[in-house]
Amino acid sequence: MADGTMFASLRKAERIWAVASIHGEAGRLRKLHTDLARRIGPNDRLVYLGNVLGHGPAVRETVDSVLSFRRLMLARPNALVHDVALLRGAQEEMWQKLLQLQFAVNPSEVLDW
Repeated sequence: MADGTMFASLRKAERIWAVASIHGEAGRLRKLHTDLARRIGPNDRLVYLGNVLGHGPAVRETVDSVLSFRRLMLARPNALVHDVALLRGAQEEMWQKLLQLQFAVNPSEVLDW
């Protein structure tokens, strides 16, 4: 991208697996990870599409599950750090903005998004 908004790119992949909004559903995510671990190939890539956090029953466990599965993916032979991408969704964006509030000179400007 010419405008400088690209942070990383996935290497050539046989398949790209996309995990949509999780919203703190750790149990469902663990089941998905178990299935993915059996099916994912050595040249496949994984993208979490954001909203890992949220209003679900087990947000901390969900984040732990994402990070654990990322470690599993990166432990594969020839894996690179950008073979697993974690995109920021609305929930993560909201937390980022809330964390900025305490340092903002004009807090209302932080929330203008």
